[in-house]
Amino acid sequence: HSHEAATREALQLQAEEVRQACYMAERAQEVEAFHAIEQNKNMEAAERQQAADSCQLRESFEERLAKGREEEQWVSHENRTLELYVEQSRNEIYAAWEEQRDATVKHEQDRFHLETT
Repeated sequence: HSHEAATREALQLQAEEVRQACYMAERAQEVEAFHAIEQNKNMEAAERQQAADSCQLRESFEERLAKGREEEQWVSHENRTLELYVEQSRNEIYAAWEEQRDATVKHEQDRFHLETT
């Protein structure tokens, strides 16, 4: 019985980890959206400044674009890491579920065998 409680506790822990990973993935997507909005604001500001100094603007724009690409790559990497973590958690939960199911089947078979002998 304590094995079942331990398995249930492990499954609850795994479920909480999956919930946290999903929450982190959602936050990462929000950060990505925020960066996109900020990047658009920066580009609009740069376009207004263009008449004053197009050469300086071009350098500034290229730097922001490079920074935006770096941030995009970072967020993409973070999302992939979270996806892998969620997948691993899912696999661990499924393995624990299968183990629990097999234990239940064996328990039922043992009980049936005891009752019929």
